[in-house]
Amino acid sequence: MSVLVTQESPPLDLRRAPERPSATDRSAPALWFGLLGPSFLVLLNLEISYALTPWACRSGDHFTMMVATALIFVMDVLAGVVAARHLRRDWIEDTVLTRPAFTAMLGVLLSALGAAVIIAQWMPTLYLSTCQ
Repeated sequence: MSVLVTQESPPLDLRRAPERPSATDRSAPALWFGLLGPSFLVLLNLEISYALTPWACRSGDHFTMMVATALIFVMDVLAGVVAARHLRRDWIEDTVLTRPAFTAMLGVLLSALGAAVIIAQWMPTLYLSTCQ
């Protein structure tokens, strides 16, 4: 007579795992915008500021530079909001951070850093003459 002894294993975590994002995933472009947008916008702000400086010095109009920087700042904040919309509500309780959640969190952090850099780039426009 043979006796089969089984040991009961601990219960498995049966929470539904999020599916892997595919190329057709609707949130993928938004996550990419949240991730790459802030860095691109910081560089775009620098390039636009350098390109507009000679024209603003000749015309004496630095309002255009202020508006361009303000629009880029708003787009940077928008990138952070788009990334923040893809954060899951239960990310604190999860032990495993999924790729979309990590990308969304990184997008929010990069947007905050980009906003700080754009404000730092905005300071000379605010306090100095365009010809200095």
